[in-house]
Amino acid sequence: MDQLVVVSNFNFQTRQGAAFSRLLCYAKALERDFNVYITSKYYSSDYESTEQEKILSNLFILSSYRQKQKSKMYRIFLRQFDFIGSCRYLKEIDRSFCPVNSNIIYLFYGSEFSLTIVTLIYFKLIKRRKVFIEKSELEMGVIKNQGERFSIKSILISFMLPVQFVLSLIVDLLAFFFSGAIVISKRLKVFYDRFTLNVLYVPILTETSHDIPFGKLPDKEFFFIGFTGAISEKKEGIFGFIKALGKLPPDVKRIIRLNIYGNGDKNLVEKFLKKTSEYGLIKNVVIHDLIDAQAIPTKLSEQNLLVLSRLSNLQTEYGFSTKLAEYLASGVPVLVSRVSDNSVFLKDNVNALLVEPGDIDEMARKIQFAVQNPLIIQKIGLEGRKIAEKFFYYGL
Repeated sequence: MDQLVVVSNFNFQTRQGAAFSRLLCYAKALERDFNVYITSKYYSSDYESTEQEKILSNLFILSSYRQKQKSKMYRIFLRQFDFIGSCRYLKEIDRSFCPVNSNIIYLFYGSEFSLTIVTLIYFKLIKRRKVFIEKSELEMGVIKNQGERFSIKSILISFMLPVQFVLSLIVDLLAFFFSGAIVISKRLKVFYDRFTLNVLYVPILTETSHDIPFGKLPDKEFFFIGFTGAISEKKEGIFGFIKALGKLPPDVKRIIRLNIYGNGDKNLVEKFLKKTSEYGLIKNVVIHDLIDAQAIPTKLSEQNLLVLSRLSNLQTEYGFSTKLAEYLASGVPVLVSRVSDNSVFLKDNVNALLVEPGDIDEMARKIQFAVQNPLIIQKIGLEGRKIAEKFFYYGL
């Protein structure tokens, strides 16, 4: 059987996050025809000894016996220039797989500048292998939105951000030199279709199928709203959503409980808590710790409404939120902004509640409508699940 080897710089140790969820769906869909090996520079660039964990019959994750803690400066910036570590990592992969089977396809799944260049040179140019790249967003947009985490007063940060933006632009353009690209949104497909690159459009994926049952929403004293992910304004628009909650009539606001399953930069979390206090929502918002990926479906099913209020910018328009597929698959109604491909698959008041990005008043109206019309939005949630089964199930 041929082998598909994933080359990545993501941290898969926690087995959490959108990147890992999407990759796992890829692997499960392909393991019927390939032996799929997920590797990561995060684990093995400094060590030759690795252990192999079997996930499914033909799906494996390779990781190092030991962990070497990297400094924050390395994780944020210096890793972009870690050419030595990238070379060690790729040579380790070459030693592990090439002597065993020459029929190998590589999938580059990452954004690190050094690893992108070394992968192209080592595997595609020198080894003459087929190397594909996965693009779930433009790295330029990611870097622009990350600026909210840092204080521009820092001389070091003010230098790093422009450099990182230039590197992200190069990484986005280097995709044209791979054997092909898998893109998550139609806008990314248009972006990369302008040249002769072989582009495959694979939208957001979920593990849920019609064979997996789910329960109906019970009647509750409170109206629970769920959100998973990092507390962020530029990407997730969660600050605007809090403002919308603050606009609700007192009798509606009283029963709202917003459950946030995620974390965020310390300064952003403090700013977020300050905003909840300003809008009189301290008792309405609960920030939970990160939860295991396997527990997410259960937590989602416990909510009355799920929210994905992203703003419109370079990252959100070219990306396509993976967690939207998980939200829809839960059967819980979803309030989502009209960014990226959301409007391609979803219709307002039919299979989701759609709002214009950043429209606080419209969000408030939609939330109030959801609270006051439980039977209608329950039906909307069921229709949303049908969309997940029809378009986003990885087994299709």
